Amino acid sequence: RMLGAHTLWWQRHRFAGFRNVEHGGIMVVQVTLSSCGDCRHELDMLSNRGINATIARGLGKVVGGQAEIHVLNYHVPAVPTSCSDFECPAYRVHAGPDKTCYGSSCTETCCIPTKCARVTCASPMVPNFMQKDKECDSEEDCMNKCCLVPCDKYTCVGDDVCPMSHARMIKASPVEAHQKCCQQVSPPCCSAPIAWCIACLQCKGVEEYCRGDVRKAW
Repeated sequence: RMLGAHTLWWQRHRFAGFRNVEHGGIMVVQVTLSSCGDCRHELDMLSNRGINATIARGLGKVVGGQAEIHVLNYHVPAVPTSCSDFECPAYRVHAGPDKTCYGSSCTETCCIPTKCARVTCASPMVPNFMQKDKECDSEEDCMNKCCLVPCDKYTCVGDDVCPMSHARMIKASPVEAHQKCCQQVSPPCCSAPIAWCIACLQCKGVEEYCRGDVRKAW
């Protein structure tokens, strides 16, 4: 709830941990005061453990369900953390060790997006060297920006979908791979036990399928 203030922002934050007893979930909640001058009265209220029940009721409405919620602990002001002691999440790197953060702001304060040059592409993907200076901040974002899928290593999935024969040398980003590496078979494959149908289902030409069938017979 926004209550407002002109004091230094870390003097106006309270972090309340709460637990969903039924599922054992733990969360951190940040309450910010604003538009209340020095907010001394409001800070006194937040420092009174009697307000925990009010916070718990409010959180219960947000998360839903019938599970009982308890406020476990809080800090006024929020406990400062040196960025040098904060571990950035995957695909983010430290912005610098000389900064200080508070509670849920630590990721944004201490960490910046990584660059593609630092990203390891999962096999069979390969690095996109043209994007080495691009920034990304999540696994999906980094894989799509920094990595390429060779079409000859990509598995086309779907009914009547086969690899494009002329796309074997193409590399595409993961999000574009299906579009650039695969094609819809037209007309759709039939299901009869004859060479043309079986070859179509295996994404082969009839001659290629028959040559393989003959070799198996021998």
